[in-house]
Amino acid sequence: MAWEYSDKVKNLFMKAITNKEGSHFGTIENPDGTGSYGSIACGDAMVFYFKVRKDSVDPRKDVIIESKYKTFGCTSAIASSEALCLMIEEQKLTPIEAMRITSQDIVDFLGGMPTQKIHCSVMGTEVLKVAVSDWANKRGLQLTGFEKNDKLDHDDGKMVCHCFGLSDNFIKRKVQDLKLQDPEDIKNTIKAGGGCGMCVNSPDGLNAIIQEVWGRKEKTPNDSQQIETRKIHEALLREFNGNAKVELNYVELVEIKDHMVYCIFENEQDKIRMEKYLHDHVDKKVIVIDV
Repeated sequence: MAWEYSDKVKNLFMKAITNKEGSHFGTIENPDGTGSYGSIACGDAMVFYFKVRKDSVDPRKDVIIESKYKTFGCTSAIASSEALCLMIEEQKLTPIEAMRITSQDIVDFLGGMPTQKIHCSVMGTEVLKVAVSDWANKRGLQLTGFEKNDKLDHDDGKMVCHCFGLSDNFIKRKVQDLKLQDPEDIKNTIKAGGGCGMCVNSPDGLNAIIQEVWGRKEKTPNDSQQIETRKIHEALLREFNGNAKVELNYVELVEIKDHMVYCIFENEQDKIRMEKYLHDHVDKKVIVIDV
């Protein structure tokens, strides 16, 4: 089943991939702020650039006059990147003001987004923080809320989700700020737990964080289900992180659940090739589903 996107999401996506006038896809030479977030191996990655009109007296009054991005990801990821650039430029924001943009602001600007794609809007707000931090370092500013201008909050604390490099403190903040209620909410919003799945039920993992924040436990899958998910994820990483031997066109990994692998494929042959690879390297009972 195809994702249901708003007209605005589809229009911004098409503008970007066809490089139409007004698209923000690309790079900026000698940017005043640059940031990167995500991992191609994990499915989504973004680099964000901006230039400012510098205030001659107070750097805090610098105004962003141009922003661009390079995003590896799905329709939602690219549309969210376009939306971020448009919001910043249309509102003539300073870098510090831009950091107030939330993932919900991006979702609202786009006219909504599938629940499973909310993490794409979060990627935009996180990469913006990195770029603003870079700008602040260059301008000699110490930003409130940063221990160091070059230290990201998702790196602060004990590593919980190794697949996506997310710490306990970062996940706790997102659970509280976005009112996330269960591991599925967390996975859809910030992708934690969406890789091998081992962090969902680890001693300091997602269920433990939910219990700490909201004071309740969530039901957990059994150990065999977790092991099956981890084996599939590791096999996919071995094959597609680097020199892939299985030649595929566009493939978007949506979810791994037990022995079920949910993906979006460009054609039926890609689905057949991936399923054969997983049968050969993991287990014959693995089922690949084109959603």
